[in-house]
Amino acid sequence: MPAYGFEAYKGEDGVAYLRQNPRQVNVIREIVNRLLAEDTPETPAEIADELNSRKEPTPRGTRPSKRITDSGREYKWTAAGIRKMLKSEALLGWKMESRPVLGKKYYESVPVIDKTGKKIRMAEPIFTDEEWERLQAHLSERSFLVSSPTNATPFLDVILCGYCKGKMRMHVSRRETKNGRKEYPKFRCVSPRLVGGRTRYGCEDQVSWDPGRLLVALEHRFLEEFGDTEAEERIYVVGEDHETRMREIEQFVPVIMADMEPGRRYGTALMRPRAEKMLDKLNAEYEALSKAPTGDRWEYRSLGKTWRQHWKTARLPELEKLMRKNGVQFLCYPESFELFIPERLKV
Repeated sequence: MPAYGFEAYKGEDGVAYLRQNPRQVNVIREIVNRLLAEDTPETPAEIADELNSRKEPTPRGTRPSKRITDSGREYKWTAAGIRKMLKSEALLGWKMESRPVLGKKYYESVPVIDKTGKKIRMAEPIFTDEEWERLQAHLSERSFLVSSPTNATPFLDVILCGYCKGKMRMHVSRRETKNGRKEYPKFRCVSPRLVGGRTRYGCEDQVSWDPGRLLVALEHRFLEEFGDTEAEERIYVVGEDHETRMREIEQFVPVIMADMEPGRRYGTALMRPRAEKMLDKLNAEYEALSKAPTGDRWEYRSLGKTWRQHWKTARLPELEKLMRKNGVQFLCYPESFELFIPERLKV
């Protein structure tokens, strides 16, 4: 079976070949663009949720097994599935094979090597070498084991260290006292740095804050400035190519106008108004298509509430996600805070 992003076809010589599947390539490109967005990149989990919400077929869902179909179940996009797909060199058009992993019970997909020691390319690559290296570097930076934290950090991607712009995590110190165990929670900068050949966490300026004071300050500063502003959600829109339809209209119009000459199809008093209506409709459609955006883009959709209303009704994970997607950052210094808001929200 061809890898996701490719499809088999039969050439004029009767031999089967591989080529890119335009729809699937667009989905792959969309995922990568959202992962590598410079302002507010999304996580694989967030992208998977959005793809599932719009019923985008998964790599397995494009060719479901009879057992799955009969059971009524559906394949779902997952963060792990997206990472696995983007790490596969099949996206570069190489011929792949499955090999057992030594000492394991599973297989891995690797490129086939010919007798000369070179990989065999079966189709045009979806990514250039530079794009592939950047993507793999991004995925490698975020390859780590995640354990369930006992101290969940609120607003993890919103509250940042003002000096190094690194994340601030909730750290809880526990001490045994005569009256029992006491906890001392603090928000701390956790940016890694090398000290004497060993890794230490926290930048040199080592910012730390009491959680209660920090969260109250975030709420007060943000709502004071933007509480009455309408809250919006940023969504990724896959662009459409209107050139084909515009070329069709350009070809239709001269034909219709020629048919309006006396003795032709629309050359009578009865048929001419019908032709004029057709021309008006085609002209309006052409004008609309010429002004419509074509490339992939981010758009903002109103949530029908102000930020203050949303703050009171939304759950914390939803509020965190919305603020992060809007590019909101709350920078912490030893004696002060700084609220960073993108220019778009300031309008």
